Amino acid sequence: MNVPAATTENARTDDATSTVTRRFPAACVSVPAARHFLLEHLRGNGDEDLDSLALMLSELATNAVEHADTAFEVSITVTPEAEGRSVQVRVTDEAPGFPVPQQPAPDRPRGRGLRIVESLADAWGVEVQHGHSGKTVWFTSRLEPAPSSDPVSEFRWDDEHEVGLTVGATAHDAADAPERFEAWPVPGVRSVLDCLNDGVIATDEHGVIHYANVAAEDLLGWPRGSLRGRSGLELVPSMAGPSGDGFAIFMRTQAEGLAGRRLPAVVKSAEGLEVHVEVVLSIFEHPLAGRVVVGIFRRRDERRMQRWSELTSELLELLAAAPIDDPPAERLLATLGRRLGWDVTTLWTLGRRGRLVCRHVWTRTPRVAPSFAKEKAADATSGSEGLPRWVLEHGEPVWLADLAHDELFAGDGLVRHGFKSAYAFPIRYRGEVVGIVKMLSTRLREHDFGVVELMDAVGGHLGELLHSSAQSAEREQLLEELLEERRRNEFLNLATQVLSEVFDYRDMVKRLAQIAVPVLADLCLIDIAEENGQIGRMAAWHADPEKRALTETLLTDYPPDPEGTHPTLDVMQSGRSMWSETMTDDFLRETCRDHRHYEIAKELEFTSYMTVPLGNSDEDVIGTVTLVSAGSGRRFSERDLGLAEQLAKQVSSVVSRARAYDRERRISHELQRNLLPDAIPELPGWEVAARYLPAAIGYEVGGDWYDVVPVNDRLVALVVGDVEGHDLEAARIMSRLRNALGLLVLEERAPGKALERLNRVALSSVQSRLATALIGVLDTNSGVITFSSAGHPSPVQIEHGRAAELVVPPGPPLGVQRCEYKDHEYQLADGCLVMFTDGLVERRGVFLDDRLALLEASMRAAPTGDPDTVSDFVIDAMTADERSTDDVVVLAARRLGAGTGGTSGEPRT
Repeated sequence: MNVPAATTENARTDDATSTVTRRFPAACVSVPAARHFLLEHLRGNGDEDLDSLALMLSELATNAVEHADTAFEVSITVTPEAEGRSVQVRVTDEAPGFPVPQQPAPDRPRGRGLRIVESLADAWGVEVQHGHSGKTVWFTSRLEPAPSSDPVSEFRWDDEHEVGLTVGATAHDAADAPERFEAWPVPGVRSVLDCLNDGVIATDEHGVIHYANVAAEDLLGWPRGSLRGRSGLELVPSMAGPSGDGFAIFMRTQAEGLAGRRLPAVVKSAEGLEVHVEVVLSIFEHPLAGRVVVGIFRRRDERRMQRWSELTSELLELLAAAPIDDPPAERLLATLGRRLGWDVTTLWTLGRRGRLVCRHVWTRTPRVAPSFAKEKAADATSGSEGLPRWVLEHGEPVWLADLAHDELFAGDGLVRHGFKSAYAFPIRYRGEVVGIVKMLSTRLREHDFGVVELMDAVGGHLGELLHSSAQSAEREQLLEELLEERRRNEFLNLATQVLSEVFDYRDMVKRLAQIAVPVLADLCLIDIAEENGQIGRMAAWHADPEKRALTETLLTDYPPDPEGTHPTLDVMQSGRSMWSETMTDDFLRETCRDHRHYEIAKELEFTSYMTVPLGNSDEDVIGTVTLVSAGSGRRFSERDLGLAEQLAKQVSSVVSRARAYDRERRISHELQRNLLPDAIPELPGWEVAARYLPAAIGYEVGGDWYDVVPVNDRLVALVVGDVEGHDLEAARIMSRLRNALGLLVLEERAPGKALERLNRVALSSVQSRLATALIGVLDTNSGVITFSSAGHPSPVQIEHGRAAELVVPPGPPLGVQRCEYKDHEYQLADGCLVMFTDGLVERRGVFLDDRLALLEASMRAAPTGDPDTVSDFVIDAMTADERSTDDVVVLAARRLGAGTGGTSGEPRT
């Protein structure tokens, strides 16, 4: 079977470990294709438990297709062990979220995928990368080696000679089938399938049944194990066809197209009776058994479905047609009792002081429990502290199949009235329990999950139904509130998604404006007061794509005029929201900046508006959000302000955080600069330039530094260094090392000796940070420079369009161990010397050699060789389109009048 989209496959081998990877599209056929990919890769390894792996991969691939609805990638890694093999399977999709195993309801056919993986795998987990969409679910399983005998010769479903069955084979023909059928499913898979409430039957491609779980045998009335070896045509005789080859025709013409779909079917029981079921087919290739057809089915209860449909329709009719003077509670109870087959139904609501009161009682006939109805008529609170109180306090339904033997409610008095079973469920309105319906039966009734599920689904509607009986206007208001709640949820879900996916705050504000339409309005305008007091328009978005060009003009050319009249100015001054159901021509002329602005508003069909303030309760108003009805004819009212103000809270949060971030970042970078030299001293005959570029991500202070220390009239020390980390501790250590090194260079003059003494200072402190440093002591007369390095990158010399590394073998970083640091001399004549910290060349996810090659190329491309130009050009080239996580320091020096001397960059001994 071909997957209807291109797939990619990669293979990688590391020693004896092998890994293969393939990508699949979001299509149902990808599930068997992924399963075939696994079996194809592992076929011939001699492992027995491939069924477990195939089942677990099928579940994860199904989740990727049905829930993630994205393409997915399957990676299989096989690692040999002393006995057997370890197999890790990884399934990666592109959807967000963190899946966890759920406990599905017993009568639900889905929701067991991760439970199956959890049960069968040796280990499993979920990986989510921060800042990236998508997730990986993986599992690991150890495969034991198969017995030495040839498994294919022992078991092959499609070997007609060995199986001894043909299409349409009878049970008698299958009676002598050997015990090879036990090979599938393996015990781990069998234990999972046998626990399902849904029936599972597996056949080969000829229709011979090789496995049926307990639920299938019970549903069809067959004794344990008696279905194995029979023909599937005995269960579905309509497939036999005139010549008995119906199953083969079905496999050739229909099976692949029906796989994965829920289908109605009629099967025969052991007694020959028809059983109406829903079946889901799955077809896959088994490494030993060949083609396997698996059907998962459950009984189709047409009567119950019809009963549910009738009940739901009747309840909706009550909701729509309830008159003001005829409260529908009694008709509600009658509908529930009649449709669901109960003898008595009661409605309980909260009265004064929190007491539960029985408001209505419905009985199927007057002869059913007459004493119960009389008791409630005499005292409407009797029995309220039993079942109704429990449901109210817990907010959950309760089903009592046998009241007489229930420890909690046996003394509730219901048994005394002749009731044997009871069911009670909460009625909610706006999330709150506003009533309880209690249903009673004079016969035993087993727990019916279908009824519980239905009542849970319609419980909210029942609350609305009761509430609607007050008056017609209130009923209309309820509908409006429900629609508003839906809009609110849609908007808040989208807003939360934006806040989690977008990081640039200007983009975030624009995205929030985009999701506000058309849910809240046709047009959204967001105006922000800058820190200099000017009002800027940060977003303008229209729901109609054809009107966005005009809307862009409102963004770029027509922000609110600070000297004019505009709702934004009024709201920013008062801090209170404004709205109007209409926008008259006079209003538009008064608030527009010029005639062109007025024409745009008329062309966009401005009809109604809301303007709400931006700002938290503890700060001034920083801007506004304006929502405009522009083309739809919608008229805003005070009720619409709620969602607009909710949007304003989201935007306020984004802007406030962004401004706080900018302030903190400015402060931290200013602090960093204050820890560096105030100015570079003038050096006779030499040009020197230094640059410090803070990290683009994060606002913590860092540990990068540079220094230029005149030693005497002839010698000067050029220093660059880096302390591990980006926090105040790194800055403190940096300041201490820089100041100490400046004094040590003055005393020692030899850079290696100065580093040895600085290393002793670092070792004697309680610091736990690595630090690197590169010192070059330059003789400004001769051009000889002596370098020594403590774990720092070597400098580079730019000369005559070439860039060459001046190799300075580094010693250990500072504070690691006592050691000697070597001196290395170079002769500088022409060209520009460049020293830098590792933040210039290191990037996460990029090879260092590639970055060094880019550094060399950027230095060669510098338009001139003066230190200022070289420093700026190199930093621009190395940080273009990058979000660096580290600070960058560049220190450059060149002899004045360079170009008249000899060759520079020559090592001296």
